[in-house]
Amino acid sequence: MNAVEFVRRKKKGEYKKLEGECSEHFRINIKDYSSWSDYYDLSVDGRTGDMRWLGMRREDGKVINRLYKGKKVSQLWKYAFTKLFRELNRAVRFGGVIDLIKKENPDATREEVQEFLVRYSRVFFREHYEYFEMETGIDYIMEPIDGVDPTLAMKLGRIYYLMLLANHSCPPRFWENIDTRVTFGNVAVISKALIELMEVYMKEELGERANFLLLEYMKLLAFPQLYYDYDLYKLPRIGGLGNH
Repeated sequence: MNAVEFVRRKKKGEYKKLEGECSEHFRINIKDYSSWSDYYDLSVDGRTGDMRWLGMRREDGKVINRLYKGKKVSQLWKYAFTKLFRELNRAVRFGGVIDLIKKENPDATREEVQEFLVRYSRVFFREHYEYFEMETGIDYIMEPIDGVDPTLAMKLGRIYYLMLLANHSCPPRFWENIDTRVTFGNVAVISKALIELMEVYMKEELGERANFLLLEYMKLLAFPQLYYDYDLYKLPRIGGLGNH
């Protein structure tokens, strides 16, 4: 559960709380750069701990900057990067993996598809599960989506887990500039997932979907163009409007 929901339930009385908790008595100021993994999205003194991840202030949507090697660097790229990856993740998860499984087996429920994807971890991390003498056989993994071609399902499972790896912890948005090895890692892995999904689409004779995915993939290659495609030039920055 995230921090916001936890606090919300405490304030509504769903969870027990100490006397004065969730009130001014317990208030503390959250500082920018307070910790490595701070992602607190409640505004305190006009600031939220996730400003460094978003690239903007949550309360008014104004783009912030950071000092990098003595120069101010706009953090607008973080907003674009987050928005783009949300698109790519949804394209892989829903338009690709889940939809193609249900195309093979229309009766498969969302829960059954989810269970298959959980079990697929025993393929992706086979050595780990085999070390603990846990089941890694294809029959066990395919059981929740019986009737789907195992060859197709295994490819889709791999693509899904590649997508997950492209969203690992220590994301590039933590850093001030986009030119980092973690950015390269995220982009390289999501690109691999998109390419493999396009190949599946072509084999399944779903060329229109492959073309759509190609356009999404091209957004990674033409990342600066998102400044115009997402109308990011309209976003105000701290200090007034102007080029980011």
